[in-house]
Amino acid sequence: FPSHDIKLLGGRPKRILEAGCGTGRHTEILLRRGLQVTAVDPDPAMLRRAKERNRSYLGRSFRPLLGSVEAFSRGRVDGAVSLFHGVNYIQTEQQLLRFFSGLSRRLKKNKCLVFDAWNGLAALNDPPRRNSPVRRVRVGGSCYECRMRTETDLWRMRSKITVRISSRGRLLG
Repeated sequence: FPSHDIKLLGGRPKRILEAGCGTGRHTEILLRRGLQVTAVDPDPAMLRRAKERNRSYLGRSFRPLLGSVEAFSRGRVDGAVSLFHGVNYIQTEQQLLRFFSGLSRRLKKNKCLVFDAWNGLAALNDPPRRNSPVRRVRVGGSCYECRMRTETDLWRMRSKITVRISSRGRLLG
């Protein structure tokens, strides 16, 4: 988790929600930088590994929670992260919308989510177009908009996909 990614969270974040913490590798990096981290994961085995890796922070700046982001209800956070393609584990569009709207509700005003979503083989097999269409979805009273911008270098077998998701004009990721 490079330091420039923390800057993407804006200002000087103190309290972070990590969605899909897995084994706790990114959690550890965030904790070492002095942040308070609530790490949520739906897999008990992964959460157990995250607890083991970060046991010295338990009860202080590390709060592990079993479950989904929607279940997190303790106040608001200064930023959220979902790294190492955690978003790719979401299987349906409804789950994806619940995930982003759940994170949006937990973020303080004008704070954001940093996430990555990648599938290198799919991008090489079906290279993204430079300007994909805008997709708008309504959930309840909220409208979400997704815009993608891509750059593909088939010779080097690399694709860069930039995704911007907004809700009522607010940047989510």
